[in-house]
Amino acid sequence: MPLSRRKLLKTLGAAGSAAFLGRFPEGLDTRTPLSVFDDNPYFQKPDRAVTAITLGAGNRGNVYGDYALSYPDELDIIGVAEPVALRNERYTQKHRIAAENRFNTWEDVFKRPKFADAVLITTPDNLHYGPCMAALKAGYDILLEKPISPSEQECRDILNLAKKTGRVVAVCHVLRYAPYFVKLREMIHSGAIGELVSFQHLEPIEHIHMSHSYVRGNWHDKKATTPIILAKSCHDLDILRWMVGKPCKQIVAMGSLKWFRKENAPEGSTARCMDGCAVEGRCPYSAMDIYYRKRSRLYVFDLPEEKEKQETLSSVPAHHKLRPLCVPNGQQPGRPLRQHHGI
Repeated sequence: MPLSRRKLLKTLGAAGSAAFLGRFPEGLDTRTPLSVFDDNPYFQKPDRAVTAITLGAGNRGNVYGDYALSYPDELDIIGVAEPVALRNERYTQKHRIAAENRFNTWEDVFKRPKFADAVLITTPDNLHYGPCMAALKAGYDILLEKPISPSEQECRDILNLAKKTGRVVAVCHVLRYAPYFVKLREMIHSGAIGELVSFQHLEPIEHIHMSHSYVRGNWHDKKATTPIILAKSCHDLDILRWMVGKPCKQIVAMGSLKWFRKENAPEGSTARCMDGCAVEGRCPYSAMDIYYRKRSRLYVFDLPEEKEKQETLSSVPAHHKLRPLCVPNGQQPGRPLRQHHGI
């Protein structure tokens, strides 16, 4: 018999946020790798550590690379390609990469014959296609950061070459591996909650995340990267398709900018937070509050590793990354901010 809505919510722990069913113990940290579960059907422990080369040693490259530090019997990072010298050096030291396996760009990696099992592609969004195609031609398996590519044709090219070569292209749609979604999909497909008629899913992008990544960050300009519906909501599109388990017939997307416009800017606000803004002290988007006072989201900056040296950055004069754009003022180069975006 299908579960009632009240029973389902209680069972899933929706009211209390996150309880897991079956083999997932209550209170489990959602960041726990599924490899820790002995009966996990999605994981097969390799006979030896998979050797891999990381293309792009930024934040995401470190997130995936750090798995090798925690589970060295499963993953071994033996190479890196990164044009930012500091990042290259830090990544090399962290993973003890041999000098001959350090590269400035991803192109340099493929000038050599294949020397690892796989590559981790964690380059910017508009630099996924080139290294992915080169890796497939060289015979590597691939862990590819989402989105696959900003171009449908490039996505199809990657798919076709993956089929031709027989290599693995695993796209980092990580929600598929979260215990909550694994169990929810199991319940939907088993009929435990009845026949699926409609599906409502909300991507609650926190206001600081929105301003940090999509106004001030790398994704402020869709021409240089990808628009938010692809950069962020490709997760949602994927999880919906995966949950429903049927082909998608039509997608309708809409967006608008209602509030974050210059005419609605608070009185006394300035183009940048550190330009004498009269409302900076109470603004929820204050860069001074987010990055300096609360010291949050600093992982995207190439800061000194010593905390005492980081403190001196408050005295560094006008650098665009230390003087971020005003969000309420609608200050964003490259494209207008979408305040609402529905699919």
